[in-house]
Amino acid sequence: MAQEHFESAHQRVKYRSGTKGECGLWIWVSPVWTWEPGTQEPRERLLIIRRNADNSFKYSLSNLPAGRSWAHYAWAQAQRFWIEHAFHEAKSQLERVPQAQEVGYEEVA
Repeated sequence: MAQEHFESAHQRVKYRSGTKGECGLWIWVSPVWTWEPGTQEPRERLLIIRRNADNSFKYSLSNLPAGRSWAHYAWAQAQRFWIEHAFHEAKSQLERVPQAQEVGYEEVA
């Protein structure tokens, strides 16, 4: 269903300047509501869908306020890659750190 809406209402937006020119993509943004366990009311979110160069789609839910430009939402969604990359790198580094007891430290009560 979302793909059908994307096809009928998507826009090409430029969301940042790159070393080889403007970076742009095809995007569609729509308000949606989620009902989370333990809450009394549904919460409004934004569904952000972009089409990648290989014709695959990336879907994101955002709690950004409505009313901003679609270029802003495209930029925010693109930033998520760098956040996930940082988490992955940090986890990789932590896996390489020896545990305290393995290097001779003892737990102090």
